[in-house]
Amino acid sequence: MWKKIKDLKYPVLIKYYIYGIIIAVPVFQFVVYSLRKHHLDFNALISNQTLIYVISTLAGGIIGFFVYLLLAINNKGSKIYDEYNWLKLQKNKKMFFVRNIIAFSIGGFVYILLKNLYDAMNNENILQQLFSTDSITDYIAMIIATAVFAVFFLTGTKKRLTLLYQSQ
Repeated sequence: MWKKIKDLKYPVLIKYYIYGIIIAVPVFQFVVYSLRKHHLDFNALISNQTLIYVISTLAGGIIGFFVYLLLAINNKGSKIYDEYNWLKLQKNKKMFFVRNIIAFSIGGFVYILLKNLYDAMNNENILQQLFSTDSITDYIAMIIATAVFAVFFLTGTKKRLTLLYQSQ
């Protein structure tokens, strides 16, 4: 299986995936703390909480990615999807990145929105809770962090697809 993973150039993608997580989590923490304190808070980048979030996100992300690999390695649909992405990437690189960054950012926003909605279920004024200063700060931070992650992930995807299809 590892030979197939190497042949399909997934280690390149894994490397950028991990870089994306390692950078995006501190970005999220930095934006949240800086917006809440109304000044740049570089201490958030090196706090224990940030380190715990990085480790837990890496663990969950790597396990999820390897499950994805198990499902994608022998799947003809993933090969077709890779070819489709390669064609889209060749057609218009900017739009490929912009569309995917927007998709990641919307996904991160919806995640925080649903998390805040769940937390606000016991509150009488749900809308006030969903659009409080802290919630809006979380939304902005998650959008920025997922955009940062998307840039790394898509760069890895581009490099992987280039390695796979450039010589063909």
